[in-house]
Amino acid sequence: MVAAILLVLLIAAFVIYEKQPGTPGFTGEKSIAVLPFENADSSKSAEYDGITQDIIDKLSKVSSLQKVIGWFSVRGFRNTTKTLRQIADQLGVAAILTGSIQKKNDKTSIVAELIEVSTNKRLWGDNFEFGANDVLTIQSKVSTEIVTALNANISAEDKKKLTKNYTENIEAYKLYRRGRWFWDRRSKENYDSAEANYNRAIQLDPDYALAYAGLADCYTYNQKGGRLSQLEAVPIAKDYANKALQLDSALVEAQTTLAFIQSHFDYDWEGAKIKFEKIIRDNPNYAVAHRYYGNVLISTGNSQAAIDEEKKALALDPLSLADNMVLGRHYYFARDYDRAITQLQKTVTINPKFYSGYWHLGNAFIQKKLYTRAIEAYSKMPANGFDQSLNGTMSLSIAYAASGDKIRAEASLAKIPKEDYLRIDPVVIAQFYTSMGNFDEALTQLERGFDVHSINMIALRIDPFLDPLRNTTRFKVLMKKMNFE
Repeated sequence: MVAAILLVLLIAAFVIYEKQPGTPGFTGEKSIAVLPFENADSSKSAEYDGITQDIIDKLSKVSSLQKVIGWFSVRGFRNTTKTLRQIADQLGVAAILTGSIQKKNDKTSIVAELIEVSTNKRLWGDNFEFGANDVLTIQSKVSTEIVTALNANISAEDKKKLTKNYTENIEAYKLYRRGRWFWDRRSKENYDSAEANYNRAIQLDPDYALAYAGLADCYTYNQKGGRLSQLEAVPIAKDYANKALQLDSALVEAQTTLAFIQSHFDYDWEGAKIKFEKIIRDNPNYAVAHRYYGNVLISTGNSQAAIDEEKKALALDPLSLADNMVLGRHYYFARDYDRAITQLQKTVTINPKFYSGYWHLGNAFIQKKLYTRAIEAYSKMPANGFDQSLNGTMSLSIAYAASGDKIRAEASLAKIPKEDYLRIDPVVIAQFYTSMGNFDEALTQLERGFDVHSINMIALRIDPFLDPLRNTTRFKVLMKKMNFE
């Protein structure tokens, strides 16, 4: 009922607005948050969220916009009691788009308006009615009108990005959107569901570049739910990303995935830096590229530049769990443990079940020799986290070893079944044996980490846990193999 009243009021406001003289041009910062469209009917929000996300994605590819807030940060403002000013202050934007969607029979209506928050001035408003097959055209139209209302310069390349539809097959589009919905859930089962939907989308449209990019990410991060090793999965991811770029050479999602693989898997730091810098020049509002570039910078020893880069990512998606955690992790690797603890405590406040946040928080407490607090942080990690290298028992073993309680450390380690122990990341095992003073076994595990291309090997140069190993010959050989020297 409330949503229906909102729709009526928005339509009325639009009619009144159309009778007014032209609105003065927008002169403020070209930064925007697109809030989730409200449901004015009983339809599920997931379908409407896809429309909101697509508008965000299109706007984020316009280089003249200074900031477009990501989906992870706006989705929590559905049905919020906060004012637009409060939301704008929290997200750091000058303009906010709100809207409502209603479906009647075979038609869908969207009413949207763009508000300059500081003056409460209505910069733009419109209502659209369209059929099921016109949803992609409407998204492009809404995005283009928003950019125009913000007085942003639209280059020929930006215009192509705003109006480009990666498929004309509506069913393929819905399957891709459903895949993204599962992907955003961030669990093994949901990753598998995302992959299944991407594959079905490609069956309907074999030239759907975005679906191939989605599959690339499934193999880069999920590795078939642990059924494939990283050595087996990443080449498949690379093939899918290259296929996406064959279909669209400018697709930022696939470009970023390949640059990620080049750095985090192939250890080509300099080549990846060049690629990330170009990606960011062309797509300054793509937070993921800033995050991964920051990882490259921190791994190669440029900690302040990495922190600055991650702050750019966080400005684009301030409520993103990943970006909040990564900033805390960067502080940790920069040996600024107090800032790391503050940032990571903020991260787990956003989501108290975020196991990576507790893992890095516990690590920071260990470096401060606050072992009781480290144990407390590790104890809050899920017992069976998706990434077996981050399970609480292994981390507790490290905490006991670092505190000097080797007997309790060994007892804790013994609780891990052998089949699970073999799946633990060798870098984490190396941290344990380094803390126990068994440097030979620690180095053996790091060598195994190099052989299997453990994702955590990218921190070899900067991980505080590994400091006691740095002057050994075997460690120096690894540094050269990783292209750090």
